[in-house]
Amino acid sequence: MKKSANSNMYEVSLVETWDRFGARLDGAFSCPVLIVSHAPLSDKARHALENSVEALGYGSGACAFFVTGPVAEGASPNDLSDTDVFSAVEGLDPLAMVITDQASAQACARAYHCDIPVPDKSRVLGRTVIGFADFESMLASPEEKQRAWGLLKRLPGPTRN
Repeated sequence: MKKSANSNMYEVSLVETWDRFGARLDGAFSCPVLIVSHAPLSDKARHALENSVEALGYGSGACAFFVTGPVAEGASPNDLSDTDVFSAVEGLDPLAMVITDQASAQACARAYHCDIPVPDKSRVLGRTVIGFADFESMLASPEEKQRAWGLLKRLPGPTRN
């Protein structure tokens, strides 16, 4: 990768992170909201999260999706190490994170040496984190969808200039 003199240190880190973890990443390159899951999410779950983030004012296409567990193509067949999880999240430097399942919450908790309660809101190194034990299963009933939306509404709005 050629690094331009016009790049800033944040952009260089972002590019390097996408280069290193690209097989586990999908979505918005600049990553205002990072969605972390142990396995790739279903289209239904992805759309629900994208629509929620858009409704909160981040705009269309504001989510990046990061898989901490095994993925099919181009990546290690194993879960990421704690150091790798930390490096990926900090390299992407999202404004906020949504953790969709217990396994990825545990991976992030180990990586950051802190508790990440699910389902609940917390903060990790200055960013808001919304944690779910199983976001996918919450989409099965209207009551659970409303519960998930109530938690997602606790994300901060995007910074306005």
